[in-house]
Amino acid sequence: MSQTPISPLAFEVRRYDRERFVTTLFIPEDKRDAVLVLYAFNAEVARIKSLVREPLAGAIRLQWWRDAVNRERPQSEVANHPIASPLTRMLDSGQVPTNLLLDMVDAKERDLNNQPFNSLAEMVTYADATAGNLGTAALHALGVTDEINLNAARGACIAYALTGLARSVGAHLSQGWMSLPHDLLSECGIDPAHVSAKSDLAKPVRRLTEQAETILSIARKARVVKAALPVCLHGTLAQGHGALLKKSGWDPFDAALAKPHPMPIRLAWHSWLGRF
Repeated sequence: MSQTPISPLAFEVRRYDRERFVTTLFIPEDKRDAVLVLYAFNAEVARIKSLVREPLAGAIRLQWWRDAVNRERPQSEVANHPIASPLTRMLDSGQVPTNLLLDMVDAKERDLNNQPFNSLAEMVTYADATAGNLGTAALHALGVTDEINLNAARGACIAYALTGLARSVGAHLSQGWMSLPHDLLSECGIDPAHVSAKSDLAKPVRRLTEQAETILSIARKARVVKAALPVCLHGTLAQGHGALLKKSGWDPFDAALAKPHPMPIRLAWHSWLGRF
């Protein structure tokens, strides 16, 4: 893991997405900023919901990023933006497919209205469109474009997103959003319309975590190239978060789940072993 001083972009990612930031330290220095641009873009889009009071204001911000990705914002406006400027240069070079980032922005629209997930399959689709596309874009930025490695990274990132959603159920509920899929709640005998902080959500949280574990186990069957490993390390984070959830008794209201857990030693060990 490099000890070289990090770039300004890295400070942005470290501030808002500390776990992903730690995975970038395993990327060779000359390629790291390309991935940091993508992770900084993701952090900016993801935190829009927390910055606005009304969904319309959030939609306007998302549209700004949609326009920037499509290269439809004024050049003078984008040139002065610390994230949009290097991001559009990357897109102009063809290094990263534009559609991956547009799909991420579109998927984030649902967050603004606390739109519920009707099914577990719908939640997996959301995780794929957000974290899955981000991981795929990161591999493209690293020059890895073969199907085996792309699928492995996508699976690891989806698993990471699902465990993140499982850990955030309590926080989401405090914001008025029941983010557990309705079909999981119903299967566990819980009425989706009457969930509160007093509800026993251990069963659906465990079921969601098990879905993440299943997706991760499939991804781990692939033998990935060294260049793809830093992105695939999201699978290591997902496994660690699954262990934290189990330790909590699958209780989404456990305060320990809300804290970032970048797991640098575990990531370093897995990186040295060439696994995720």
